[in-house]
Amino acid sequence: MNIKLLCSEKNFNILSKLLKEKNFIINDDCDITIVEDGFSTADNNVHIVFNTFQLETLIEFINNFNSFNIITENLILGKKNDVYELINLDKITYFESQGNNVFFRINSNKYLVKYKLYELESQFENKGFIRISKSYIVNIKNIKNIVPWFNSKILLKLMDNSEIEVSKKYLQKFKTYIGY
Repeated sequence: MNIKLLCSEKNFNILSKLLKEKNFIINDDCDITIVEDGFSTADNNVHIVFNTFQLETLIEFINNFNSFNIITENLILGKKNDVYELINLDKITYFESQGNNVFFRINSNKYLVKYKLYELESQFENKGFIRISKSYIVNIKNIKNIVPWFNSKILLKLMDNSEIEVSKKYLQKFKTYIGY
């Protein structure tokens, strides 16, 4: 895969060495550009933007790269406004399925991921995430209140002030997960 680098000489040397070790080709004829914050680009490529303080995170991303289907131990790749971002799992409020797409939310920001909900469920079940309905997986760390709801359901009030019902199908698993 071809990748273009737009960054300081120091970071270029570090990243190009790592990318070449992973069988990437550094050249300007590509679809993906890794850009250091402060460097401008006018191409129509997908951009991965980083700053010097995020260099270790970018290196972790490169080390775990797999055709943009990336989940590392604590990071996931999301797409917002045609820009890919590496996001720490702790920041995610919930994953939501809408039609054929799956998104995750951080406050009012919505990011597209290239996974199905069932894949995320199995990947993150031991990382504080639990499936609560056909369309949602929530981050337990971002639940503010658990409210008994109509018809034996539970309503979750989340840190971002959103509210999501735990469906009957997932209710017992949710109760067991939280130790209720």
